[in-house]
Amino acid sequence: KADRALKKISREREHWARTMFREKAAMDYNSGMYNAYQRGREEARLVIEEKARVIEEKDRVIEERDRENQELRQKLRDAGLE
Repeated sequence: KADRALKKISREREHWARTMFREKAAMDYNSGMYNAYQRGREEARLVIEEKARVIEEKDRVIEERDRENQELRQKLRDAGLE
């Protein structure tokens, strides 16, 4: 009877250990997936910020060139050449 009880306890302990192993593996997997998702979001945010910076710089350059063109047109008008 003691031998059967010992085997039952052993099986229950083995079952518990396997269950804990599966749960830990699932948590590790989910944690890895979440971290990958977060890294992807961060990388996307950085790309978007860089693209926004480039667009702002292009807009600034275009505005500067438009201002310079207007100044040149005004000088041509003042000189009677336009």
